[in-house]
Amino acid sequence: MDGVKPAMFKVTSTLDLPDAKPGNGFCSTAAGTCTLRAAIQEVNASGNNLQPATIYLRAHTYKLMIGGYGENAAATGDLDVAVSVNVVGRGAGKTIIDGNGLDRVFHVTPHYYNPDTWDAPLLSAPGEVTQLTLSALTIRNGKTPADGLSPSTVWSWSAGGGIFNTQGRVVLFTSEGDPLGLGAVYLFDTRVINNFAALSGGGIQNEAGLVAVVGGEISNNQAGHEGDEGWSWGGGVENDKGTTLIDRCLIAGNQAFKGGGIFNWLGYMRIGNSTLIFNRAEGCAAVSSVSWWGPTDRSGFTLLFSTVVQNEVAPWYYDKLPQMCFPSPIGGLCSEYSSGCDIPPFTIGASIVAQNFAVVESPPGWLPPSGVSNCGDELGALAGQFRSVGYNIVDVVDPLFGELVSDPSVPSAVDFLGIDPGLDVFGYNGGPTKTYQLNITSPAIDQVPLELCEEAGFVDQRGFPRPVDGNADGTALCDIGAVEYTP
Repeated sequence: MDGVKPAMFKVTSTLDLPDAKPGNGFCSTAAGTCTLRAAIQEVNASGNNLQPATIYLRAHTYKLMIGGYGENAAATGDLDVAVSVNVVGRGAGKTIIDGNGLDRVFHVTPHYYNPDTWDAPLLSAPGEVTQLTLSALTIRNGKTPADGLSPSTVWSWSAGGGIFNTQGRVVLFTSEGDPLGLGAVYLFDTRVINNFAALSGGGIQNEAGLVAVVGGEISNNQAGHEGDEGWSWGGGVENDKGTTLIDRCLIAGNQAFKGGGIFNWLGYMRIGNSTLIFNRAEGCAAVSSVSWWGPTDRSGFTLLFSTVVQNEVAPWYYDKLPQMCFPSPIGGLCSEYSSGCDIPPFTIGASIVAQNFAVVESPPGWLPPSGVSNCGDELGALAGQFRSVGYNIVDVVDPLFGELVSDPSVPSAVDFLGIDPGLDVFGYNGGPTKTYQLNITSPAIDQVPLELCEEAGFVDQRGFPRPVDGNADGTALCDIGAVEYTP
């Protein structure tokens, strides 16, 4: 592909029509227009994975209209991406790609597939990564089917309501710890909202690949129908043996049976400068992470400078205990991992976990067995052990269910337990997404030293600079949580 320039397509029609002759280098339907589907088909047919094409969308709504899930050539149903491409809109509130309830919106398929086991690293060469970059647009109303599927197809067709990223079972890391490798999906200033997956990943399903979301919103997505008996995970995002990085995002109002906001299964996730709020589940409303650490396994979860509030497990009935006694019905964070781990693989620092709630009820006429009440009456914050790098505000920590274990590498770090974080107004406090502002007396103000503040990139969820001398004592330190208080 040396000397071949990256392709550029300007979509001229909002209709959903296929390309007339995929592979001829021209985005053109039989009507002579360039549609989003036709542009994707031309990109796939080019085979040029080294030099990603760019597709430009206008400030319109692009609604999928051609039904038919299960094929992978972008001819029907979702937009299958097999070759790297950038899709650029005019703003998340102006350019909308609407799945119309026919299928998910985007499916990233492998350009190079690694059939080896997921914990066997593969050094990928340039061009072996299918990379989808989405910026300044909204993905909404995607939906995956549930009924009438065979066991061999139910997973691939029912996961990822908005975006399904599927690549080989390989995750590669640089020396700094950032992932490289198969299945890269990057979202900048992008909203993933109101999508539905019958099984997992209501908004986004990351299957052994890489997903990075920066400055966006993942809201009001759902995995599984409410009340499903344990068969749905990750209302907002499920990360399955992959790597997912989220920064400066709002994760709100998502729903699943387990992990209403986020579900991490044997992969690595890092969330920073983000707000998780109003997510709902029947077990672990905000975040549920399942990890183990082996010789080659780097699974785990890191939560830094984030605000996890007002997530809810409700209703949760005692009669579900035979299926799911751990984690307890927790509105906040849940961590499950191998007993052989030296330290908990869920790391939390400079974050607020507060005002989360779990409602535990007994169905009419049903009496719980002795001792069952200890499995979670109105617990709200933590279930499992968490490695603390300090400066967290957690309003409820019940030692029967959750524990913060101090990281010995930061002996001076402290946590603030059982206190009110002093939150003020949830709304548009600057920046593209809603946030929770701190009030003037909040104990979160000016608490975090610069060494840890560097991990936040010296910005908050809104993109505003950190640190600010919020308490006017002459020394600027970072604030705990997603937002930096400005006097």
